[in-house]
Amino acid sequence: MTWGTRSVEDGDEVDVDLRPGPATRLVATYDLAVQTTGRRPYVCAGRTPTVALPVLRHGHEVEAATVNGAYVAWRTARRGRDGTVNVARVAKGRATAVRRVRAADTSATSASDGRILVDADGTATWVLPTNGKRGDVDRAFVWPRRGRARSVAIPRDRASTGSTTVAFLDDQHLVFGDSAIPKRFRPARPGTCPALFSGTWRPLGRLQIARGVGGGWDGMGEGTYWERVLVCDPQTGEDVRVVVDPFGSSGAPGGPYSSGTTTTRLMQMGPWLAIERLRESNYSGPNAYVVELTDLRTGKSRTLPGALQTPGHPLPVIPASDVTNRVPWAPIVPGLTARAGAIAWLEGSPEGPRVALSDDRGDRTVGRATSPELTFHADSLSWTDAAGPQTTPVAPAVGWTPAVRAAPR
Repeated sequence: MTWGTRSVEDGDEVDVDLRPGPATRLVATYDLAVQTTGRRPYVCAGRTPTVALPVLRHGHEVEAATVNGAYVAWRTARRGRDGTVNVARVAKGRATAVRRVRAADTSATSASDGRILVDADGTATWVLPTNGKRGDVDRAFVWPRRGRARSVAIPRDRASTGSTTVAFLDDQHLVFGDSAIPKRFRPARPGTCPALFSGTWRPLGRLQIARGVGGGWDGMGEGTYWERVLVCDPQTGEDVRVVVDPFGSSGAPGGPYSSGTTTTRLMQMGPWLAIERLRESNYSGPNAYVVELTDLRTGKSRTLPGALQTPGHPLPVIPASDVTNRVPWAPIVPGLTARAGAIAWLEGSPEGPRVALSDDRGDRTVGRATSPELTFHADSLSWTDAAGPQTTPVAPAVGWTPAVRAAPR
C-alpha cells in the first residue's frame, strides 16, 4: 500500500494507491496518520500506532509513505522543496537505521505525489512530476538498499506523462503503468531467473514463464486493467519476452462496452517462442486469435493471424455459449503449425500470403498459398495455391521438440 497526502480546503486528505506485487510480505493492514507539521508521524494498524517515524524537520510534512514487511519508506518535503526520501527498518515499533537521500523538488501543487514503493529487502522506487525547464514531467528513481539512488528512464511506450505508476516486476526490474518494457536496476544472475514478488515460474521447454506480475489499473470501476506474462531464459537470467494483457472497459469488466487480450498458450521449440493470444471485443470487431512468434536468436517478433496448432494441441474451438449467444468470432485458422523439428506459417505480402518454413535447412519461403491450412507429413509440408496442392521436403532439426502449455493462472 502507498499513501500520498494533499491539502484541501477542509484540511488534509489521504490518497490510497493499492496494486498487486510488491507487498506480498505485508503482515498488517496499515493506515497512515500524518501529524501536524513538526510533530512525530506514525504509521498505524487500524487506530493503533505501529511504526513511529522520526520527528519531522520544521516546516516539513510527510507527502507519501509505503510499508512492506520489515521496511518502511516515506518522502518528506517543505512546500514542494527540500524533499527527502527515507528508508528504514522497523524494529520494536520504530523506524531504525534510517537512510536518507535528496528527492527532486516538485511544484507546491504536486508535492504530495504518492507514487512510492519499497520492496521486501529495502529497495525503494518512486515517481515524481518534477520541476524542469520544459515544464513538469514525470521522473522515476530507484534506490537499492546497497547502492546509490539514481534516475530511471520511463519507457517511451507509456503514453501518460502525468500519472505514471511504478511497480516492482521482480527483484531486478521496474515496470511503469501498462508498459511492456521493464527497466533493469540490478544485474542479471546467469543460471536463474529473477525472484518474483508475485506469481510463480513454471517450465516451458528450456525457458521459464510466469503470469500475474506487475499488474494494475488506471480507473475506478472503468478504464484499463492489465497484467503481464513473463518469459525468462534461466541460462542468461534475462527476460526474453514481456507480454501485457490489457482489458479496457467503459463500464464494469465484461460489460457491453469492453475489450481485452488474454494470453492463452505458449510454445518453445528450438530457437522459437510462440505466444497465442485471444483478442476479445464487445465493441464492433469479432473475437480473434493471433500468434506472436519470436526468434530467440535475434529477439525479433512478428504477429500472425490465427491460433497455435501442434501435435497433441489442436486449434481451439469457439465456446458453445458464444455460439448460442451469437458472439461474433473470426474463423479460427492456424496462425502457426508446428511438428517435431519444424514450424510453418503464412506471411503477408503484396502478392498474397507466402508459406514460410523453418527446419534444419534454415528459415525460408517455399511458396504462396490461397488457404491458411498447412499440413506436415512424415517428410514434407503441403498447402494449396492458385495452381492446386503443393508440397515441399522438410528436414527436421534434431532437438526441436515442441514444449506447449497453457498460460499459468
